[in-house]
Amino acid sequence: MLHPLGQDARGGNLGWVLTGSMTDLVAANGMDKILAGNLAWVPSCAAGADSFGTVNSGTADAALTRTTPQFIAAGAYTGTLTLTLI
Repeated sequence: MLHPLGQDARGGNLGWVLTGSMTDLVAANGMDKILAGNLAWVPSCAAGADSFGTVNSGTADAALTRTTPQFIAAGAYTGTLTLTLI
């Protein structure tokens, strides 16, 4: 699942776009899953203090919100959120 998360709306050619993709969350048994569609995120990105058009490396982040369907078994689930800042 790929989503555009944020975009630099200042105009010009120095802008940036932050996108993200999320895998399903999978339980240790490999069978139980929380689908990626049950996760939402809000992007954040900090501009570099030394330049008008750059973004500091390591400053792309996301706040996650998870909705768990009632029928999902309790336990530890893992997945991957990949943020791409271009």
